[in-house]
Amino acid sequence: MAKPKSKGGLGFKDVTTFNDALLAKIGWRILKNPTCLLARCLLGKYCQSETFLKCQAPSSSSHGWRGVLMGRDLLKNQLGWMVGSGESIEIWSEPWLSHCEQVRPFGPAPEHLQHLKVSDLFLPGSTGWDVEKLEQVLPFHKEQILKIRPSRLGKSDELVWLKNPSGEFSTRSGYLAATETEANSTPSTPTTPVDTVKWLTSVWNIKTTEKIKIFLWKSLHGALPVGEQFAIRNIPISTLCKRCNTEESVAHLLFHCQFAVQVWELAPLAGHFYPQDAATTIEGWEKARMLPSLPPVGIGPGTLAA
Repeated sequence: MAKPKSKGGLGFKDVTTFNDALLAKIGWRILKNPTCLLARCLLGKYCQSETFLKCQAPSSSSHGWRGVLMGRDLLKNQLGWMVGSGESIEIWSEPWLSHCEQVRPFGPAPEHLQHLKVSDLFLPGSTGWDVEKLEQVLPFHKEQILKIRPSRLGKSDELVWLKNPSGEFSTRSGYLAATETEANSTPSTPTTPVDTVKWLTSVWNIKTTEKIKIFLWKSLHGALPVGEQFAIRNIPISTLCKRCNTEESVAHLLFHCQFAVQVWELAPLAGHFYPQDAATTIEGWEKARMLPSLPPVGIGPGTLAA
């Protein structure tokens, strides 16, 4: 149910993931406003020898601080540097080559160049790029670097959130980033028929009440209390259809039962629809929803699920 509606879910937020995004919001506040009271208290206690982005949780740290670091780890995966003076950015270990994704120069770095800052690539006395030095140090990234415009006024380097065009972190973008990370880390599963449904056009965007949409969602997921589901769950109750005494499934309930067939025959729909031919609930609904509905019962000149 926590999946987006477009992917077969109900659009509910996953509580754990949303909590991580809220914790990341606190981490962003500490990064962007290190002089606020909260940041001074936490950094003064836990980050005396390391920066906030590099510090580890000591064994004596509080539950609250461990939570902040969990949010910090979510931030780290999508942070990038906007080059200002170049004095705060380490060339080889920081993501500074792109404002769209985390891109670092690929190494390994020569030993005598390991500790270079971005400012070391500028011409002496300015923030213009030293093309000759770029060709020596980062020849493969030269063209990409020349597109970056450092601050002419010596503005400090700034961390930006790459998942938002504004560069500012928001709980919404943080939640989406956390969801994306979790999806990428989860082992892929075989595609099921439910994965092939175009949920927005087949269910959520049709002109009907929310109650009907939820019913359709349950039907396509096989989540109706029919005999087939009772058998799967070992519920000691009859699994036969109450009208025709055959095994009851969602497809049988909506398309195969003789009573359902009669309902479809009496429906004011243009064209021919043979519900018995539907092998699955998904197949039956995809065919049925394309049938034009006739006036005056139809809500318009469009299809059944227009």
